[in-house]
Amino acid sequence: MSWWRAITRWRPWFWQDVREQELDRELRTHLDLETEEQRESGLREREADYAARRALGNMALVKEDTRAVWTWTWLERFGQDLQYAGRQLRQHPGFAAVAVLTMALGIGANTAVFSLINATLLHAPPYREPSRLVNLWHSYPEAGDACPGVWAAAYRDYRDRNRAFASIAGYETAAFDVTDGRQAERIDAVEVSSSLFETLGVGPLIGRTFTAAEERPDDSHVAVLSHTYWQQRHAGSPEVLGATLRLNERLYTIVGVMPPEFTFPATPMSVKDPPALLVPLAHTAEDLQYPPKDCATRVVARLGPGVSLASARQDVFRVDDELGREHPETYSGDGRVPVLEPLAAEETARTRPVLVTFAVAAGFVLLIACSNVANLLLGRAAARGREIALRSALGASTGRLIRQLLTEGAVLTSIGGVFGCLLAQVITSVAARVGPEHVPGLRAAEVDLTVLAFTLALSLLTGVTCGLAPAIRWSRPNAGEMLKNAGRQGGDSSRATRHMRSGLVVLETASAVLLLVCAGLLIRSFVEVLQVSPGFDPEGVLVARTSFNRERYPDSPRRKQVEQTIAERLRSLPGVTEVAVTTHLPLADDRTIGIALEGSDPHDFYWANNALVSGNYFSAMGIRLVRGRTFTDADSPEAPAAAVVNQAMAGTFWPGDDPIGKRILWGGRTLTIVGIAGDVRLQALDAAVTPTVYNSVYQVESGATMSAVFVIRGSKGELSRLGSGVREIIRSVDPGLPVFDVRTMESIVAGSLAARRFAMLLLAAFAATALALAVIGLYAVLSYLVAQRTSELGVRLALGAPPARLVFQVLGQGVRLAAAGVVIGALTGAVAATAMSTLLFGISPLDPAAFLVASTVLMIVALAASYVPARRAAGVDPLVALRSE
Repeated sequence: MSWWRAITRWRPWFWQDVREQELDRELRTHLDLETEEQRESGLREREADYAARRALGNMALVKEDTRAVWTWTWLERFGQDLQYAGRQLRQHPGFAAVAVLTMALGIGANTAVFSLINATLLHAPPYREPSRLVNLWHSYPEAGDACPGVWAAAYRDYRDRNRAFASIAGYETAAFDVTDGRQAERIDAVEVSSSLFETLGVGPLIGRTFTAAEERPDDSHVAVLSHTYWQQRHAGSPEVLGATLRLNERLYTIVGVMPPEFTFPATPMSVKDPPALLVPLAHTAEDLQYPPKDCATRVVARLGPGVSLASARQDVFRVDDELGREHPETYSGDGRVPVLEPLAAEETARTRPVLVTFAVAAGFVLLIACSNVANLLLGRAAARGREIALRSALGASTGRLIRQLLTEGAVLTSIGGVFGCLLAQVITSVAARVGPEHVPGLRAAEVDLTVLAFTLALSLLTGVTCGLAPAIRWSRPNAGEMLKNAGRQGGDSSRATRHMRSGLVVLETASAVLLLVCAGLLIRSFVEVLQVSPGFDPEGVLVARTSFNRERYPDSPRRKQVEQTIAERLRSLPGVTEVAVTTHLPLADDRTIGIALEGSDPHDFYWANNALVSGNYFSAMGIRLVRGRTFTDADSPEAPAAAVVNQAMAGTFWPGDDPIGKRILWGGRTLTIVGIAGDVRLQALDAAVTPTVYNSVYQVESGATMSAVFVIRGSKGELSRLGSGVREIIRSVDPGLPVFDVRTMESIVAGSLAARRFAMLLLAAFAATALALAVIGLYAVLSYLVAQRTSELGVRLALGAPPARLVFQVLGQGVRLAAAGVVIGALTGAVAATAMSTLLFGISPLDPAAFLVASTVLMIVALAASYVPARRAAGVDPLVALRSE
C-alpha cells in the first residue's frame, strides 16, 4: 500500500527521538551480552567490560553507520552543517559582515545586468510564436543606407504575390493633433493594416480591432487606444467604446483598447513604444502607384507552416525579380536589396555588444568577489586548524569536513545573495530610468521571478566556488601536522596554502586591471566625443515644436503666415535675439532624400540628409556659412528652387570644383545650389558627417512642412524662463496648435550622448568596485602573511634587524603580487579592448594612456593597501612573538 510506504518513509523524520532511544537500548543489549560472554570466559568485571567494548568497536561510529540507513539522514546532516555554519558566523561577525558585503556586491552587479539582459534580449515579445515573425525592409548596401520599410506599392505586391508567409501586415508611423475642446496636444500614433493583429497573434483588451473594409480612405475613421492612453485620457472606463476623438480636425470612433503588454515589433528604425493609438492604414490609389514616393511602410510577416527563413528570403527575391521586370524604371540600377530578418534582429544586434560588455564586466566583479571570499575562508580555516585537526582525529571523514566548509561558503553567499538582490533592485531601477530611451524593453527592466531564480542559482554556485579553496586545502588533513601548527600564530603555514592565497590575489588584481583598462578606454572615448564640434553653437538656444495638419492648414500661404506671425511675436520676448524655423533638428531628427546630379543617369541617385529651414536658420543655430548665401524672400514658391549644401556634399560630388550654380534633382524638382554651409553632426557626435541639402521652408512644399520647430536664440540666463512664454505666444496665435518638446539644444546634445555616457558610468562603477575588492584581498593576504610570520619577525627584530627593512620586505611582497596581476591584466585587457573596439571612438583599442593609467592606479592603491600590514610587521614586539612559541 503506497500510503503505508509513505508513512514508513517519513516516520524516522518525525520520531527521531524514539528511534535514537531504540538504537541506544539495542546497542546496550549487545554490549551487555558481549560483557557476559567475556565474564564467562574468566575475565574480571572491569576487564570484561573493556574487552566487550573493543570487540564491538567505536560505538559512535556504529551509531553513525546505523543512522546512515535511515531515510533523510542526509537532510539531518545538512541541518547540522547549517546550524554549525550559523554558529560560526555569529561568533565572528566581522568576518561574516565583510564576506557578505563582498558577495552582495558581486551578486548584485550580476543580477542587475541579468535583469537588463532579461528585459531587452531574453524577454519574448508578447506575440504568438514570436520566433516565426520576420521584418522586411529595403536596404541600399552600396550607399550604406536603409529604409525603415518598403514602398506602399511594394508592400501590396509582397502581400499579394508571396508564397512563404501565413500572413503579412504593414504599418506606418503617424502623429495627430488632438483638438476636442481641451488644450491641443500632439500624440504619436501608428497606422496599421487590419492583418497586423492576426499576424502578431494579439487581440484587444476590450472592443475590437479593424476590418479590411476599414482600410479604405473614406472608411478609416476608427481608432484603437493603447492601454496607457486609455488610462490617462479616459481613466480606464469601459464606456470609452463608441466615443469619438477629434484627430487632425476629423472625428474618429474608438472601437477598442489594446492590453497593457502590447508593444510594437522593433524595426531598424523603431516605432515609439507605445503609440497612443492605432488607426487603419488606408493607402490611396496614388500611394500604390509606381514610381513610389517613399519607403515608409514597415512590414512584419509570419512564416508559413514548415517555411524556413532561407526559403522565405528566396520567395521575397522571386517577387522582387517579377516586379523588376514589370517596373524597370523603378527597380533597375537603384542598388536596392530586400532584407528579411527575424523579429527585432536589428535592435538586438545594436544592443547586444553593450550588454555583453556589461555582463563580462559584472562576471569579473563576481570572480574577484569569489576570490576574496575564498581567501577569507582559507584564512578562517587556517585559524581553525586545531578544530579541524581534532575533528579529523576523532573520526570525522574527509567528505564531512569538505561538506561543512562548502556549507559555510553557501550560507555566506546565500545571505550575500539576499542583499545582492536588494542592491540589484536599486541598480536596475536607476539604469531603467537613466538609460538610453532607444533600447527596447529597458524601461520595463525589473527584478522578477526569472531574475530571482538566476540570483538563487548564482548564489549557490558562488557558494560552492568560494568553499572549494578551503575544501581542497583540507581534503587530505594531516591531524598531527595540524595539531603541531595549531598553537602558532598564523595557523596553517603550508606552502600550498600560501601559494593558493597569493594566486587568488593575483587573479583579483588582474581582473581589476582588465576592468580598469576597459573603463579607461570608454572614458577616453567619451572625452574624445566631447571634443567633437557639433557644427553649431547649442549654448543659448531654445527650441519648441508645433504641427500644422493638412485639414486645419490645407494651403501653404496660410501656414507661412502663421509661422511668421509666431516668429515675430517670439522675437518680442525678453532676451531673444533671433528666431528661425526648421523642420528637423540636428541630433534629434533624421530625414534623408534621394538626389541625382544634373546631367547624370537618373537611376544613379544618392542619399543625402535634408532639412527645410528659414533663411536665418544658420545664424540662429550658429552654423558657419562658408560661401555663397542663404535663403531670402526672393526664394518664393514661384522662383527657381534654391539649395544650400554642406561642405561634405561639396567635397563628395564636386571635389576641387565650385558647387555654387550646380544643379541637383530631387522629387521632380531641380535645385540650384546658392550656398555652402559648414558641416553639422546630424545623427550623433561620433557619427561621420554625411552630405546634407537645405531647402527653404517657404519655397518647397513637402510633408515635412506639416511640422515646425522654432529655433529661439537668446541669453542663456533667460532660457529657463522662456518656456511658458513660448507656449502662450504660439497658442495665442492659434489655440488649436499643439506645443510640445520645448527644450534647449544643450539638452539635445547631452541626450545624444546618453547611451555612451550610460555605458561609461556603469563600466566605471564595475571597475571601481573591482579595484576596491582587489585591494581588500591584497590587504587580507598580507595581513595573514604577517601574522603567520610573527615569530620569525620577532626573532629578526631581536637580532637587530632594522624595522625599515621589514617594512620594505612586506611592501615588496605586495608589489610583486600586484605587479604580477598588472602584467596578466594588461595582456587580457588588450584582448578585451580589441573585442570591444566597436564601442570606442577616436582612440586605438591599445591606447597607451588607458593601460598606463590603469596600471599606475592599481600599483598606487596596492602600495597603500600593503603599507598597513608592513607597519604592523615593523611593530612586532619580540618578547610577545617569542612567548607565543
